[in-house]
Amino acid sequence: MIKKEFVLFLLILIIIPTISCLDIKLSKESYLPRETLQAEINGNFISLKSENILIYKDNKVHSEPVLSGFTNQNHVYYFYAILPNQEGNYSIRIEESEYIQFGEIKKDSIIKNFTIIKTNQSALSINPGFIFTNKDFSIKIKALNENQNIPLSFENYSSNISIREESEEEVKFSISGIPTKNSMVRIGNYVIPVFIVNNITSNHNNTGLISQLYFSIDNLSAVVYPDKTYMFYFYLENTGQTNLTNVTLTENINAALNPTRFDIIKTQEIKQVNFTLFIPNNKKNITGKITVRFENDSESLPIFIEITENKSKLIIPGINSSGALSCTKIGKICLSDEECKGQLTPSLEGACCIGTCNKKTTSANNWIYGLVALILVAIILIIVIIKYKQKQNLRPKSIDEMMREKVDLKKLNARKHEEEDI
Repeated sequence: MIKKEFVLFLLILIIIPTISCLDIKLSKESYLPRETLQAEINGNFISLKSENILIYKDNKVHSEPVLSGFTNQNHVYYFYAILPNQEGNYSIRIEESEYIQFGEIKKDSIIKNFTIIKTNQSALSINPGFIFTNKDFSIKIKALNENQNIPLSFENYSSNISIREESEEEVKFSISGIPTKNSMVRIGNYVIPVFIVNNITSNHNNTGLISQLYFSIDNLSAVVYPDKTYMFYFYLENTGQTNLTNVTLTENINAALNPTRFDIIKTQEIKQVNFTLFIPNNKKNITGKITVRFENDSESLPIFIEITENKSKLIIPGINSSGALSCTKIGKICLSDEECKGQLTPSLEGACCIGTCNKKTTSANNWIYGLVALILVAIILIIVIIKYKQKQNLRPKSIDEMMREKVDLKKLNARKHEEEDI
């Protein structure tokens, strides 16, 4: 029995880091010059934008412009790039992007290495490396290294095309009769993800681009104890290709939302929304929704709150199921003059900090300003005293003072003579 528990413990130690760690999956580890790189990025990102993803050669950002694309679909990030025409050791790096790992907010660089090397093998340069559309689309295909006969397939369509070396063909595909879903185009050994969005909430502008706004959760469900205040949070994600402006949030269960408005949510940007709710003693189960309105569209997040007197039945999003519902077991409650450096999560006592509680910057600054003021006052007093003494030394001597000094000098000389005579 002990051996089985020990083996299970070891498996948990191995599995948990694997699940918690960020993951960048590349289509391959070695590429030809100008070939298309495809990456799938998984992780609990708070903010991840296209400008956070860079191509490095050795330890420097590659100076040659790289044609690339980026999208977030169902909490998975897709990135592609037409690689440079230079051999060498390269890496794809995510920089200056916040993500949650093991309950802490981090901003470390995430690196995945690959190489670009010339070989005799054939390859393709494909643009774009993924499709996000609500209409028929086309893909440009370029043959590298040799003439190629390339098989194509998309849903029920299949074909073959012949492309001469260094020639480029634009192949058109139709979404007619295809229901809204995720699909793929197969081009030789390459798989191009296709996201068809003709039947989901979307926002169209004059350019034909699409904006989408998603909740990070499907619903907000909890089982809570009465006469307590609970804080939850969720994220709004703009996974479309245009910025969203004047985004407003409302609720219908007498809760507190913060914030209730965003002037702008940029494309691929993620915003956090905090949701605080007090559960009185005389309240029964609560149902309602949070509604987000953006331009001419809206989305709603259903809310289901069950109230129980049995603390063993509590289910609060963001807290593990082992019964550690008190903040004292999972973190700490920050004082009014402190701020949480880490992740805030709900608990029985309110907002619980999984990290460290640090003194707010304003309080630290006031203490420093007070110390600097005391030092300045001390310096001024010292200068005044020195100047006063200098004035005393430079003041003209009175007649009485001069006469007294002469008498003292005569007495001193007389004493010296007496000592010499002895």
